[in-house]
Amino acid sequence: MSNEVLNVVWFTNVLSPDLCHKTGVPSNPYGGWLHESSRLLSNKENIKLTIISPYHKDIDIVEVGNISYLTFSHLDKLEEIILKLSPDVVHVYGTELPHSLKVAKVCSKYSLKSVFSIQGLTTICGRKDCLTSGLPFRVVFGQTLRNIIRKDSVIGLMSKFKQLAKSEIETLNLVTNVIGRTQWDRESVFSINPNLNYFHCNEILRESFYASEKWSLDSANKFQIYVSQGHYPIKGLHYMLQALRLVVDTFPETKLVVGGKNVTNESVKGIAARTKYADYLLELIEEFNLKEHVEFAGELAEDGVRKMLLSSHVSVCPSTIENSPNSVGEAMILGVPVIASYVGGVPDLLIPEKEGLCYPSNSPELLACAIKRVFSDSALANELSLSSILRANKTHSRETNTETLLSIYRDII
Repeated sequence: MSNEVLNVVWFTNVLSPDLCHKTGVPSNPYGGWLHESSRLLSNKENIKLTIISPYHKDIDIVEVGNISYLTFSHLDKLEEIILKLSPDVVHVYGTELPHSLKVAKVCSKYSLKSVFSIQGLTTICGRKDCLTSGLPFRVVFGQTLRNIIRKDSVIGLMSKFKQLAKSEIETLNLVTNVIGRTQWDRESVFSINPNLNYFHCNEILRESFYASEKWSLDSANKFQIYVSQGHYPIKGLHYMLQALRLVVDTFPETKLVVGGKNVTNESVKGIAARTKYADYLLELIEEFNLKEHVEFAGELAEDGVRKMLLSSHVSVCPSTIENSPNSVGEAMILGVPVIASYVGGVPDLLIPEKEGLCYPSNSPELLACAIKRVFSDSALANELSLSSILRANKTHSRETNTETLLSIYRDII
């Protein structure tokens, strides 16, 4: 089999930057790690890789480098597309998406070899304790006009996650093989289907983070905190703001920079797009007098994230649930000191007190304590930095993870 061409078909939920560039389709800053992973896999000898993604219109096969891309606009097209490609193995990224279940059904119907990568696990992320942790009743049940239209209030999100969880559970009970990377995702999927074949494979990060210069405390903006995103409750930005108030009391020069969607946009369009949760974040900023200490940087491209991390004193992941957040991996591989809530698969990414600092996700007091420790102890910051680089280089090794993925494909077929 090693000398034969392995025909691999991927299903991803985001369009590749290469496809967007070739076709003129607008791109977004998400999913860059998939682009690097696909590039490395496609450069392997005897690999034919096709990547399929949902889009509002069908794009027929587009060749870029060693990879073929196409999109689908309706689930009912998937069976024909898959059969036409005649894959040796189908690899679906995500178990919670509508097309995941459809692909699982097609592969089961025609006895096609397949594997499904675990990403967020909506069966757990959609639980009340994850979505509503630390939120007042009025925020959980409140709605703005945007929430009413999009049905994405906190309660609305719980309902959406519940529907996705039903599809995810059906998918996991239908498939045979899954790929995960943490004890949390392993035990979570086994709680749904204990008969699954579970394969371990860590993720590859975005390309520029490997070649980048490393973090230096001397070059960083002292007392700057970076959080990658926070526009919905699971990301825990409300806890971060509560912790920030306590940090500012000791270090008044502290500045929090938040990536992702800018909830403070004061344009008519921006105000109309606000959620009740965003309103609550703004209330906290006002209540704690943090306006001069918080900056929403907007959705940064890959190089923008890299530069923002390098300029920060510490990177914080305050989520109420995560599997293995790439935001943590990217900070670690650059050597930026990391503080992360001790949830989900985070313990598989770092050893607390050696490669990063951890705290209970619902304790802004202990988060503030961890931040102040890094701010006040340069030796600790530098020790965490060096240790995190070593760990992340191992966890996110491009060579090891590409070879592991190939080995999984060969085991499956």
